[in-house]
Amino acid sequence: RGNTVTLIRPWRNGDQSDYEICPSTGTISRYNNSTLTNKWGETFEIEPIGDGHCEISGGAVRQKKGRICEVENDCASGLGCRKVEQFISGCQRRCAMRRFAQHMVEQCQLDCDHPSCQTLEAEY
Repeated sequence: RGNTVTLIRPWRNGDQSDYEICPSTGTISRYNNSTLTNKWGETFEIEPIGDGHCEISGGAVRQKKGRICEVENDCASGLGCRKVEQFISGCQRRCAMRRFAQHMVEQCQLDCDHPSCQTLEAEY
């Protein structure tokens, strides 16, 4: 009670996303799916998948527009996971303007090369 539970998801480029899921309201079922709501009103589901493991999904653990993703299901409703050259180029330009050692600029630019959550209707 009163504790905060934060899920941390690491991404391939070394970034990580944090999702605060507790405190939450709802009922947790021991054997069936549970639907809960965090303090921001975002819902998430906990689904038992066997051997004491579970899968957590829902709006509270989905990426917002412009954030890193790997598959469609990583993105919030109405968004798709796409590699957008304009987004990548802008990120790489920002890396080049930083006062890093050259090897750090190069790593920063490599880290920019990833898909991100984008509006589904947009043409690329």
